[in-house]
Amino acid sequence: MNVTPLRLDRPPANAPRVRALIRALALAREALRHELGSDVEAVLDPRSGFPMLLRSGQDALLQSATRNQQFSTILANVRDSVVVLDRDGVVTFWNAGAEALFGYTAAERLGRPLAELHPGMLADLLADELRDIWDGHERRTVHECRRKDGETVWIDVRSAPLRDLDGVVTGILRVANDVTAQKRVEAELRRASEEADDANRAKSEFLANMSHEIRTPMNAIIGMTDIVLDTELSAEQRRCLEVVRQSSDGLLDIINDILDFSKIEAGRLALDPAPFDLHEALDRSLRALAVRSEQKGLELIGDIAADVPPRVVGDAGRLSQVLINLVGNAIKFTEHGEVAVAVALATCDADSAQLHFRVRDTGIGIAADKHAAIFRAFEQADGSSTRRYGGTGLGLTISASLVALMGGRIWVESAPGRGSTFHFTVRVGRAPAADDDAPPVALAGVRTLLVEANRSLREAVASWLTRWGATCTAVESAAAARAALAAADESGFDLALLDGDLLGEDGWSLLAWLAASPRHAAMPRVLLGSQLDRDGLQRAAALGAVHVSKPLSQPALRAALATARSGEPLASGPPRLLPAAVTPTRPLRVLVAEDQDVNQELICHLLAKHGHSVALAHNGSEALAHWQRERFDLVLMDVQMPVMDGLQATARIRDAERERGEHVPIVALTAHAMCGDAARCLSAGMDAHVTKPLHIRDLLALLRRVAAGDTAELPAPAAAAAASPTAEPIDLPRCLAIVGGQSDLLGQLAATFLKNVGARLQALRDAIACDDADQAFNSAHSLKGSLANFAADLAVQVARRLEICALEADFAGARQALVEFEPELARVLNALAPLANVSHAA
Repeated sequence: MNVTPLRLDRPPANAPRVRALIRALALAREALRHELGSDVEAVLDPRSGFPMLLRSGQDALLQSATRNQQFSTILANVRDSVVVLDRDGVVTFWNAGAEALFGYTAAERLGRPLAELHPGMLADLLADELRDIWDGHERRTVHECRRKDGETVWIDVRSAPLRDLDGVVTGILRVANDVTAQKRVEAELRRASEEADDANRAKSEFLANMSHEIRTPMNAIIGMTDIVLDTELSAEQRRCLEVVRQSSDGLLDIINDILDFSKIEAGRLALDPAPFDLHEALDRSLRALAVRSEQKGLELIGDIAADVPPRVVGDAGRLSQVLINLVGNAIKFTEHGEVAVAVALATCDADSAQLHFRVRDTGIGIAADKHAAIFRAFEQADGSSTRRYGGTGLGLTISASLVALMGGRIWVESAPGRGSTFHFTVRVGRAPAADDDAPPVALAGVRTLLVEANRSLREAVASWLTRWGATCTAVESAAAARAALAAADESGFDLALLDGDLLGEDGWSLLAWLAASPRHAAMPRVLLGSQLDRDGLQRAAALGAVHVSKPLSQPALRAALATARSGEPLASGPPRLLPAAVTPTRPLRVLVAEDQDVNQELICHLLAKHGHSVALAHNGSEALAHWQRERFDLVLMDVQMPVMDGLQATARIRDAERERGEHVPIVALTAHAMCGDAARCLSAGMDAHVTKPLHIRDLLALLRRVAAGDTAELPAPAAAAAASPTAEPIDLPRCLAIVGGQSDLLGQLAATFLKNVGARLQALRDAIACDDADQAFNSAHSLKGSLANFAADLAVQVARRLEICALEADFAGARQALVEFEPELARVLNALAPLANVSHAA
């Protein structure tokens, strides 16, 4: 390339273009530094850092042809595209980088508008860019452009104005580079993210459906068990039903773990803070595990330090979930000894407190290298195929997430053979004392004798008694108690607390001795021990003792001490699952919208038993018609029903109510348990969301609030779990467990099913024959739900296949499944017929 030096005595004819190019060279300086590194000093002025050009006005001449040639060669061969435009957007400079990027040579582009390279709306983008540059602004854009070969590429463009020596904008410098590969990577990442979102949505739908499948048959199991537990039962019957209930709750725990883990993964798990009593929350959590600890002969202890605020603000349900998980694990991995929960105050200010929970056991312990792993999803300390203990491996992961949500952390101290202590902290608010908080028991100066074999529990109870003002002599055996009584002065002790499970001479023997002793017969006595049946309570009362069951809580013990010292007569009879206080004060007129016949029987039985009258609707349309004809105190509305679902019926009722100025409480009944289901029910106008299976205590509490006129923020009762599969047509022991051993009630439910099954089966046949997917699904779903209540596992499996085929409009598969379903259904009907005392043929 030949370059002629400019003359010194007059400005060159192309001075404006030279000035513009000087500006372009100045803006390209940094690009040169990036490209050449230390070699750039060969072409830059060491004083100014600009290319070797003479500066100021008319004397802006090239210093040497050689250096000018070097610089021009470098600029022309920079890898980035360097393009200079005049005020009209016409190309005046086009380097080798531009040729490589766009595919056009300099000869093809010089003197032509750059807009020709930008199709459609990008031409408008370029016009906007030019206007900004003329106003003196710099721009950076990323957009597509078209190469000479027709290929579209993405470019990252940095544009700046070129000015002459007078500061006037004369052109535009555009430095661009190819970012197509980066854009492709971004597109792949975006596509992968969308696929992951789709997978998460599919997983959530699967979990919701799974929850529905399991919770629907659990409704009858839990509901009927609760009803029977509230009746007169022998000790053996009550024990068997408690096992049924315990097993159901265990299955529910697994389902809840999976659902909670899904919510945590999706970031949709939220807390619901409210004031609650910490003592009651701990007592409720431990009592949920009392049967398991008692079966293994373990002492279960809960102790809250004196300086811990009794009432706090937080999510009591989630705190209880963490406690139940940790204590449940401790019981699972402990064969002998005890499991103890201690609550201490870590920090406290006027508005909040940090609580420190310790869950200690005397179990097998955990190796140090497993301490971190056990908090990861699906991992356990023993992952071998020969491990002794089951579980999902999600409990600690969920607990850690919940603790983090509550502003704390969780960790473990443990060693093999030395037990474990799980620690966690939570941040709670300070709540004012409730109006009904019980005053401290009046024990000032009362001399108490505490006889308790377990050292940890003995120390905890002794500290409670001392805290309440009593003096306490604590011993571990009946022999030591006799010695303490003998050594006491004439006034002796004012109160005795006796462990019913003492070694050697048990607490019952000691209690009988005290009752027969002229010196000690008048001393108030409290018996500490496991849950007693009617005979046990009557025996304790006959011996002059008030019984309080373990695990002990401060409120329960305080109430027992007050009763023992008051001398009031003791109530007789077995403990009731549903205390009379829960029963509403007035009968209610309740509209029940439910399409499952067995669920209809269960709900109607429960409501009628507690004095309520019921109007039954089989779908949302019937429910709407009932509501239009008469007034109701409450509507229990199933969500998934044929003809018109519960959400549609509720919306219609609410629309009409707005014109009338009325409002009837509507509570959703649904087997779905995902976090979005409650929101859908509430947005449809329902007042509360009840997850099947129904918990009788909570449902009756709901009825009591409605009867009292307190319908603001109605509570949503909890839910529970299912049973083991069988290859028989029905599992009769499981059927009897559902109805609490009441064969007449089982016969009534069987008769109801047999009466309606023919029409439902024919509806299924017709729907499949006509390729009616909606009707086929509704019929299969209805049959499956009823069959699950009779533990007809094989028939349920085929009915589930029919449901899936209907959902996917796979009528060939549905016809094949129907061929398998009908003979299996016939086996079930033959097994049910003797129970219902009828004969039936499908």
